[in-house]
Amino acid sequence: MVGRAFPPEGLSWFWFLNDACDEAHIGRQIAEFAQVGCGAVCLHPRPGLLLPYGGDEWFDFIRRTARRCADAGLDLIIPAVGDRRHPLINIGVVSAASVA
Repeated sequence: MVGRAFPPEGLSWFWFLNDACDEAHIGRQIAEFAQVGCGAVCLHPRPGLLLPYGGDEWFDFIRRTARRCADAGLDLIIPAVGDRRHPLINIGVVSAASVA
């Protein structure tokens, strides 16, 4: 985290994760974020999320998504979440590669 700019350069997208988080769909969205010059995405679970939040499957998904973001040159903004609806605090920008 040391030396990371906040907010990151470029656009930062607040990315609502509110469905099944299909890998192909997620991949297309990451490619589109990178294509339009997005600097970072904020991964945020929302009502409607069909992936069990907080379990092994959820964190595996986050790691895979972080790897894909790193490959596309995107940073991550990861909020500390009190529940799926309300972030408590923003822990800042992290290199997607450091999470992957």
